[in-house]
Amino acid sequence: MLGLTINQIALIDAKKQEFSVKECISRVAYKMGLHDILGTCREKEYVTARIIAIYLIRKNTRMNLKEIGHVFNRDHSTIIYNLRQYDALTQTKDKYFMDCLNRVG
Repeated sequence: MLGLTINQIALIDAKKQEFSVKECISRVAYKMGLHDILGTCREKEYVTARIIAIYLIRKNTRMNLKEIGHVFNRDHSTIIYNLRQYDALTQTKDKYFMDCLNRVG
């Protein structure tokens, strides 16, 4: 089961006016559905997109780790891990990761 519905995400967005959670996720969801990004699939394309979406939400909203975890139906420690993965992938310049970042803009 997914963490939140689109309507619940919209309510969070209304509270956290700076940047839209839905916008962060949809910018990353290139040729993927919302359920793919929020899901549990461990394929590289979904995991990479999820890591970038989590980073964008953390960077562009006032949401804390627990709230971000709730959106993705994950624990806050998983969100911390994903943020560290983002940093590691940035350092290694992983080709697929860099391609995803370029699509986000």
